[in-house]
Parts: sequence; structure tokens; C-alpha cells
Amino acid sequence: SHPPVGMEAVRETVVAGGRHETITLQAETSTPRARTLSASFVRECTPLGELPPARRQRKKNEGKARARALLRLDPVKHGQYREAERARKSGAAQRAASGELKARGSRKRPWDEGAVPVDAGMPSPPWKQQARQRVMADLQALEQREEERVAHGQLSRERRTALAPGARCGSCSTCVLLIRFGGTRTQHTGKCETALLSLGQ
Repeated sequence: SHPPVGMEAVRETVVAGGRHETITLQAETSTPRARTLSASFVRECTPLGELPPARRQRKKNEGKARARALLRLDPVKHGQYREAERARKSGAAQRAASGELKARGSRKRPWDEGAVPVDAGMPSPPWKQQARQRVMADLQALEQREEERVAHGQLSRERRTALAPGARCGSCSTCVLLIRFGGTRTQHTGKCETALLSLGQ
């Protein structure tokens, strides 16, 4: 008999209650008749790498819980586990009491002012430098837009307070409509929202 050549795997996913996969293996023989052989089997368990992230994390948590349950069933291992946990907790408590544990957020990060990264001597790769430059440019643009917005608001407030009663401000909705459709100042008198506000009406 000749060995099969051209092995290929065809995967079909069947969702029924749980995810079961039927994997079909096909091969063509190198005999004169060139028969196609196939075999299939059902895989009950999908590998963790092929699961979506939420399902993968849940499966890992279930595996850890199962391992802890098996550990509790074995009295020797359970005793060792309890002893290790006790030592870990007491050590953490002692370090906290002696002040070795720093408060969260007290550690200097590379992007803080004055903090030097550990690998300061090694240059960052170009893609990281470009990404950092893009982020800095975006932050500067955001800050500039915010400053312009604050300045514009301040200027508008100053104009409104300096406006004479009954005058046309040119920025309220009534002014905009009258300017767009050719309204005169006499038509606008007494209708400007800013003027009415300045009159206290």
C-alpha cells in the first residue's frame, strides 16, 4: 500500500448546546486509481486560543477553581496551600506595617516630569517614537482648541456686557437671521436677545 499524500484538514463548526467541532481529514493516495480517503472525528473541547476573550477568561477561571477544589480534597496539599497563604499574608502585613509598601500612584513613571526611564540609554524603535510624537501633537492641538474656546467665551461675555441697550450684537439668533435676510437695525430694535438681557427684561 502506498502512503497517502496531500493531507488537508477541513474544519466544520457545529453549535448545538456547546461548541463541538467535526474535523475531517482528507488524503489522496498515490496509487494508479488515486483514491481519496477521508476520516473525521468530533473534538468536544475547543482550544483556548480559538475562543473569544470573554469565554477564554471564563474557561481559565473555571480551570483555576477546579484546581483549587482538587487541592482542597487532598489534605496534605491543602495544608501546604494554607501554610503558604498564611506566610504570604503575614509577610505583606509586616511590610505594610514597616512602611515598605508605597502608596498607589507614588511611583514615578517615565512620562512624569523629571523621571528617567530604566532603559534611557537604549533608543526607542521608530514606530514608538512616531506614535509618541502623534500623541503629543494631538494633546497640544486639544489644549490649543480648549484655550481658543475659553478665550472666545470670555470675549463674547465682554461684548455682551459692553453692549448698549437696544443695539444689535450680531451674534444672537435674531441678529444672524436679520443679517442673512437683509433686516435693518430698526427692525431689530427690541428683538435682540442680548439687548433684551442687557435691559433686564
